[in-house]
Amino acid sequence: MPAAPVQAGCLRSQGCRDNTLRALHWLGRDFSFLVPGEDGANIRALAHELELAAGQPSGPDLGQLLVKAETVFRSRNLARRVDLSGVKQPKVPETISLNLGCGPSPVIFEIVSSGPGSQIASREVTLAHAPSPAEDICLNPAGTTWLILKVSGRPEGGESKRVKLTMGDKLVEIPLQSTETPLSPVRVFFDDQATGQRTPVGVRLYAANGRLIVPAGVLNFGKLGFLYEEDRPVHYADWSSARVRSLDPHFGSSLFRNRPVPESACFYVDGELTARLPPGTYRLTATRGLEHKPSCLIMNILPGQPFLTRVKLERWTDMAALGWYSGDGHVHAERTTPDVNNLIATWAAAEDIAFCNVLRMGDDGQTYYEQYAYGTEGRHYDRGTVLTPGQEDPRTEELGHTLHLNMQAPVRFPDRYDDYREIFSTARKQGALSGFAHVGRQHWSFHAERGLSLLAPLGLVDFAEIAQMGYLGLQRWFDFLNLGFRLTAMAGSDVPWGGTIGNTRVYAYTGRPFSPEGWLEAVRQGRTFVTTGPMLQFTAHAQTPGSLLSVSRGEKIQVSARAWGWGPHQPETLEIIVSGETRHSATRRDGQESLTINWEFPASRSAWVTALARTASDELAGYPGFLQGAIATPVYIEVEGDPWVEPRLVSKLVQERLNDLTGIDDWLGENRTASMREAIDQARQYYRKLGERDYVARGRRAREEAN
Repeated sequence: MPAAPVQAGCLRSQGCRDNTLRALHWLGRDFSFLVPGEDGANIRALAHELELAAGQPSGPDLGQLLVKAETVFRSRNLARRVDLSGVKQPKVPETISLNLGCGPSPVIFEIVSSGPGSQIASREVTLAHAPSPAEDICLNPAGTTWLILKVSGRPEGGESKRVKLTMGDKLVEIPLQSTETPLSPVRVFFDDQATGQRTPVGVRLYAANGRLIVPAGVLNFGKLGFLYEEDRPVHYADWSSARVRSLDPHFGSSLFRNRPVPESACFYVDGELTARLPPGTYRLTATRGLEHKPSCLIMNILPGQPFLTRVKLERWTDMAALGWYSGDGHVHAERTTPDVNNLIATWAAAEDIAFCNVLRMGDDGQTYYEQYAYGTEGRHYDRGTVLTPGQEDPRTEELGHTLHLNMQAPVRFPDRYDDYREIFSTARKQGALSGFAHVGRQHWSFHAERGLSLLAPLGLVDFAEIAQMGYLGLQRWFDFLNLGFRLTAMAGSDVPWGGTIGNTRVYAYTGRPFSPEGWLEAVRQGRTFVTTGPMLQFTAHAQTPGSLLSVSRGEKIQVSARAWGWGPHQPETLEIIVSGETRHSATRRDGQESLTINWEFPASRSAWVTALARTASDELAGYPGFLQGAIATPVYIEVEGDPWVEPRLVSKLVQERLNDLTGIDDWLGENRTASMREAIDQARQYYRKLGERDYVARGRRAREEAN
């Protein structure tokens, strides 16, 4: 079967694009040790560029893309040159020997011919014991062809294959052979240092050349309805298909999510790693979520000698001991039978997640990631992790993606799919917690603000997912808080798009002991903080996040906050935010392990107050307003019965909400149900009344009285 080449102008051909994309993925992913650093990042950026072009009538200039790829190929001297431009038939190259002990090996050719332009081609080749039929690869003539082979075979070697390369009337045979390699058995056990018990972990295993090795027998998430490939670590989920893809750079184990690719990549094991490796030096790192220090190990494997060792995982903090339990509000995994529960629970336990919300997903045509049961029948407790079913449905690009946790039964109305009010009302009657996903996303928020504008005035929204993909996005959330709404801070990984369970997480304060009902009630009450790494404690008047304080005007509000972290997740600043403005802050000095603030301010008017910890990256490069750190659900301060509406912003925010409602009206048109028509009218009336109140003047008078 010919390898499909790609030439300038061929971007609109799906086969050509897929072939080029596969070649770029191999280099940027499987064989990233060949192109480390900036070159590897450039290769992956080119792959993203091609991915974005899928289904588009026009896309990036493929000629420019090829020039960029060629620059990397040549600067790294990656290719073996084959000259087919002469009159005579080329001579047979010497046998290429490959060591497959650590997995498939790349072979890259720069084929020079007399044809026009450049192209990239890719092909998988499997070696076999001789004699075996040759591998035929036919290429269209081009000036330069970059042919990337991914060669597989027995790790022990001793196999071969002849590759017959044809271009026009030229033919060259390339002999491939795998060297015989003695493999040594390796066993590594992973224990929790505090309990001595075996524990699931995320593992990164690198050969001396920087190659990430994924042994056979690691956890295979393909059983969960994902399109993972068996030899891929979790990091690579996002490359497998259009269903499992994201532009966000934060994948891999939650602790190393913000490392450069492939340093963030990992696979998962259930307390024990077994492998057969060729002699050499290897670097192993084991992680268990955010609260454990990574354990690092250098393994020197000798020929034919077994390697056996034990690795202990040590906590740098214990949030459960303080009554705070971790959760992920947004995980997709197919559970058509209970058989996969142990696999999901093991994965969640490897990330130290106590409460995992596993969601069926839907759109206006169908549903995905089915659950075998809902309510208590669909709940599963194992490995210190609770799996609880829910749904992400409805999902539209014009009203946002909705999340409903702890569902007793799925809720779906195909004939009136856009009727968000009816869905939220029905879920509320079940006792479910409902909110909007992607509220804090830089890309693809899917107009979540429209859904919030519609349903928040009706009292149907419990939370907003403001942390995802390794960052916090706060502005949309702040806008709704400043209009007097109570919205619990929620975090969700959006697995499989988000890489791994718990890559950002929510902590809920339940006290001890832990119970699923207690965790859900804590979220309902707003006793949460969300984080990409640092830990956070915050109270106002000794009340936990989510509390409502009714106070007299001018009364002093005592605020206490503490933030701490480990390694890359140490907080650099800690801030007290009042109605969206930083009112007090502390900055970490060298040697400080934590930041603490004890501060008071007069309640001159109603407001909300919270604590925000930022890690070293103040804002993500190129993404103003998005940051890494932790933030708590506010404490709401009600002064003499007034709502906590921000006077300076109310006119602007009300107009934005009214514009959102107009956008919904225009989108639905004649398809509005009576329920949605009534909801839009009620929300519009709410905002208009809000805008009519003279908050600006009242706020000015309150400040004058306080002074």
